[in-house]
Amino acid sequence: MTKLKKYCAFAVIMAITLTACTENSMTPESQSEHLSKKSGSVLKTDIFFASSQLTGGTLLFKSGFQGGTQVSTISSNRDDIIGDDYGYDWTSTLQGSSSLFNDFYINYESGASTDRIASIVQTPNTDPAIFAKSMQFKIDNATTCYAPSPSYPNGNCKARISGELFSRTPQNTKEYYQKVKVYLPDWQYLEQSTAPVAGGWFILWEMGNDPLLYNKFKANLQIRKAISGSTGALRFYVKGENTYNNAINWSTLWEYLNTSFQVPTNKWMTIEIYMKEGDASNGRFYVTATPDGESTSVICNIYGTTYNINNTVNGFETFNPMKAYCSSEVIDAFKNNGKSLKVLFDDLEIWSNRRP
Repeated sequence: MTKLKKYCAFAVIMAITLTACTENSMTPESQSEHLSKKSGSVLKTDIFFASSQLTGGTLLFKSGFQGGTQVSTISSNRDDIIGDDYGYDWTSTLQGSSSLFNDFYINYESGASTDRIASIVQTPNTDPAIFAKSMQFKIDNATTCYAPSPSYPNGNCKARISGELFSRTPQNTKEYYQKVKVYLPDWQYLEQSTAPVAGGWFILWEMGNDPLLYNKFKANLQIRKAISGSTGALRFYVKGENTYNNAINWSTLWEYLNTSFQVPTNKWMTIEIYMKEGDASNGRFYVTATPDGESTSVICNIYGTTYNINNTVNGFETFNPMKAYCSSEVIDAFKNNGKSLKVLFDDLEIWSNRRP
């Protein structure tokens, strides 16, 4: 393995500890950037570059959206992915009687196919003769709007394309690992814009436990700027939240903005995500990103509570392994340049017992 320059930095955020450390001798870096939030400050720690730290486990499902894979209509606001991709079937393998999961669909929430659509398309920058395919989420309009409220003081409109995966028995799903390739075409226009603004968002991945909003926990992986409402590089941001006040509001348990890794545009990257249900000492959220041809970067390594503190530890309920969920100004950054917001996914893998 290539000898790597090693870094270690520690930051304590609220009631959690984030670590980003390497294997050999460690050199502390006294770099810290603060992001003002209602819930506190987000501290920057160094990422490090290494091969994937996730090993072992059993492959449960994979799809490169090849073979007989296709998008099938369920209703005006839901689609399905069906078909077999060289031995792994979206129905019988992913949702079969022996699977940890029992349902999957694509949720649009509102709007029509002209506003947002999931489809299987030719993989960018490949020869059409080889029939390389990828899943594309495309959004042109935000169609779900809210009046001013505690969650949206100024009101807001949003759009959603979300792969919804449900645990068969949540008590049996207390750890989760996935790997997926992501491509962000034309996202330089988001860099050049001031989106997302304060209160805006773009969510790429999300999970939750407890099906009702009461006593619910969720964690997500977002793409944003180091300073909301500014132009510049795109960054990964992660957050874990609980509902409170009869589900009217969300309370941040932990959050982390990585300002060392720049999210690539117009280039494939592989994202690995591991999550373990637990309290502040044994719950965990771990994310890596590997742009094609580059080294792996640990985006976050969070030890913190991953269930609602007003509830019991009862397993993970839902996962969004592929997601494009955003506020309207994110879409406008593309529309103002004659483009659609697009996210492409490929080579999705879901494993059991695969850990950092």
